[in-house]
Amino acid sequence: MATETIYHGPNRDGTGSIVIIAHSAGNGKTGDAVSLVIAAVEVFGAVKASDQSTHGRARAYWGAIKENIEAACGKCMFAAWVHKERDALNLKRCYAQHNYQNVGQPAKIIWEAQDTLPEHGVFQLQNWQNILRFASYTGVKTIRSAVVGDLGMVPVDVATAMIDNGCGFDWLGYTHQWFRSEHLKSTHQASTQGPWKAAQNAQDRGWSVYHALPEKDVTVAPSFVLCEAQQGKLAGVRVTCAGCTRKCDGSGNMNYIIDHGAGANLKRAPAGMVALKSLTIAA
Repeated sequence: MATETIYHGPNRDGTGSIVIIAHSAGNGKTGDAVSLVIAAVEVFGAVKASDQSTHGRARAYWGAIKENIEAACGKCMFAAWVHKERDALNLKRCYAQHNYQNVGQPAKIIWEAQDTLPEHGVFQLQNWQNILRFASYTGVKTIRSAVVGDLGMVPVDVATAMIDNGCGFDWLGYTHQWFRSEHLKSTHQASTQGPWKAAQNAQDRGWSVYHALPEKDVTVAPSFVLCEAQQGKLAGVRVTCAGCTRKCDGSGNMNYIIDHGAGANLKRAPAGMVALKSLTIAA
């Protein structure tokens, strides 16, 4: 596995400094991929200063994101520790950033990156091409955007350079910044949540959509299909994004997922029970 830091500099809004690290490995759900970690530079520093243990890195990451999560995630309602609208919609916090077990992955990737950061504010094209070339040698063909963070919070010129120099790789991408990120439309899904009208809004603006549905919502909007990995989970079958027939790559698919944040119980959720029944009928 290879790890490269490809950017260190201000985020899109100039409200914080971020680091983008590319790592040539995926996980059990996504399958093999070049995985991006977008994190505040303070988070990078905290992990680097931690001990070498898995728990030590995770604790350092967990502690640092509490004050620095907006630099990489913006004002995403899933990212915030307290968010009245999210709570009113019966949605849970981010499954990636607010799950202690899951933050071990980005913490490990940060730990494996070089200790010295590259020149501030300069996209490291050579590092990006190196990681993609190495990944291609091992049969990897997908870029995952992102393990944590949002490419929509990266300066537009940097994100565009990453896409333009993607070496023919496919993308597995989501952005909560879709409302101001036309440059990501061909590679990312618009991440929406809550009422279906939020998904419809993005769809009306030409976006492919990945919608997070509250556990208690048993309705499904026309043209939307439950994430195939979650279908597999309901059916007790392991499904990865690598074999998905409805890719989250900006190609026009309208997918949804039942809220799977910390504390979610898919099979007991009303939305999950309805989805499972529909899968049984279809079979």
